[in-house]
Amino acid sequence: MIGDRSSTKVNLHGEMRELISREAKDLGISISRLLRDYCFEHIKLKEESRLAKEGKIKEGSILHTFISNMEARIAISIESNQNEIIALRNDVQIIAVIIDNYIKLYLNHTKEVPLLEREQRIKSSLVRYNNFLNAIKSNPRNEGGNIISEIRGFIYNKSETEK
Repeated sequence: MIGDRSSTKVNLHGEMRELISREAKDLGISISRLLRDYCFEHIKLKEESRLAKEGKIKEGSILHTFISNMEARIAISIESNQNEIIALRNDVQIIAVIIDNYIKLYLNHTKEVPLLEREQRIKSSLVRYNNFLNAIKSNPRNEGGNIISEIRGFIYNKSETEK
């Protein structure tokens, strides 16, 4: 029935009461009005959440607005970091080429390991590989990934001198 009123007593204590009182004061409304408004907003948000799960989110809804704002912030972050993203993509491509060339050269210049020696060689290679990774991690020049930039510079300089 429209127009029916009911009262509900809510007990607020300690930190919860302080937070709610401060919020109501900041908004210039009574605590009961604040609780009523927030309960209604929560119910609407819960309904929007249900609709979003069904793929029926409405334009202008709270969730739609939050998602749109988040997308805008992501786009701004991507645009403002475009140069770093391009440099990173270039570094990844260079590393992929280095690894590809290394593997080809390695396979061209090594014989297949005899079956009887495989297990021992695999163990040995894992130990040496872990030592290699630890050396890179502990290298003071590696702070901020500078080694990759140095490798890129080395490759560019080497390719320029070979021309």
